[in-house]
Amino acid sequence: METKGTKLRTFKLRRNTDVSGVSGTGIVVEGVVFHDGQVAISWFGQYHSLEVHPSIEQVMKLHGHEGKTVLEWDEDENASATRRLRLIKKYLRRASSTIARHEADRKRLRELAYENRRENLNG
Repeated sequence: METKGTKLRTFKLRRNTDVSGVSGTGIVVEGVVFHDGQVAISWFGQYHSLEVHPSIEQVMKLHGHEGKTVLEWDEDENASATRRLRLIKKYLRRASSTIARHEADRKRLRELAYENRRENLNG
C-alpha cells in the first residue's frame, strides 16, 4: 500500500461489522493520504473526530479490525475517464466485429438466394 511520493489520494473506510459498538456500519471514515504518506481521517457518526497517522498501514492496523473494516480508494477522475474510454473502445471494436460478421452473413444469404432463384429458373 505504499503511497509516498504520489499525489493526494482519498479513500473511505467501510465497516462491515461494528466491533466496538460505537462507529456503526457502512462508510464510517473519509480520509486522505498526503504526498509524504501521512494520513488524515475524519470519522462520521455521533463521535466526530479527526486523526492523523504516519501511514495508511497504521490506520488499517488500528481500525481494520482484522478485515471487518475495508479500505475503499476513491477513483481518480482521470483514471475513471480513461477506464470509461477504454471500455467504449472495447465495445466499439466488438460492435464493428459484429457488424462485419452480419454484413458477411447478409452477403452470403444474398448469394444463396440468387443461386436458388437461378436453379428454380433453370430447373
